Amino acid sequence: MDNIRYKTLIDVIQNAGVSNVQSLGIMVNKINLISETVLPRYAISRKPIGNGLFVMTNSDTNTKQRIIEQISKAFNMGLKVEKVSII
Repeated sequence: MDNIRYKTLIDVIQNAGVSNVQSLGIMVNKINLISETVLPRYAISRKPIGNGLFVMTNSDTNTKQRIIEQISKAFNMGLKVEKVSII
């Protein structure tokens, strides 16, 4: 199930534009949501998004939801974000 959450986050980032989202300076675990840096502690939580950049996915569902809402608002995407059970 975690794959669905981080893949949704990555889809939103790609639709908004990776460089646009990177410029927002959203921090997760004291690291920019999108960066070139892969610290050993978070290596498994950094997912490649292209051009040598990685997305920090080490956050809980509520944090991912807030990030998606922040991106949607910043770029007028009009996304409705809600948690649903897939079980």
